[in-house]
Amino acid sequence: IGEYELLMQYQDGAWQTFSSEYLADTAIYGVTFDQDDTLWIWTEGAVIHHDPEADTWTTFTDQHHPAFEVVNTVFVASDGTVWVGGDAGIVTYDGDTWTEPTTSGDAPQRDVSDIAEAPDHSLWIVADGVLHHLIEDQWASYAWPDDWIEIMTVGPDGAIWVGHTKLGRFDPSTKLWQTYSTD
Repeated sequence: IGEYELLMQYQDGAWQTFSSEYLADTAIYGVTFDQDDTLWIWTEGAVIHHDPEADTWTTFTDQHHPAFEVVNTVFVASDGTVWVGGDAGIVTYDGDTWTEPTTSGDAPQRDVSDIAEAPDHSLWIVADGVLHHLIEDQWASYAWPDDWIEIMTVGPDGAIWVGHTKLGRFDPSTKLWQTYSTD
């Protein structure tokens, strides 16, 4: 759990608290782990990488890339690529360099709020209220006709579940939307 200036972890029936000078004076928005069990943290204006084996902390800010000015989400794909989405768009990290993805089609340019990977290893990204799909270096976009999209997840069947003020389901095979309501 991320909080102001610290992280908490529940393990073996007890809470552990972690703090570091790298977390000072910042709110933690989210955390995720990569395949090497290293921690990725996103904050008000940075991405922080903690390698527990080496006990090293690396902080990436907008001095490394403009996308870090406002970070909304960090996602580690199954191939190990780190994807960062924020108000200034999306960037990837291959372990050495932060770059904008080189793809065909209309890549999300701003307001990236969520990233997820489908069972086929393609990526789904929510940006500027629209669902975007990256498969084989080609982008496609799908606007939900009933609402703005803020969050999403990929279901075990590959369907994309989205939400903001309503709940929706997008079927990638048929390109059809369903909206769910309590009415």
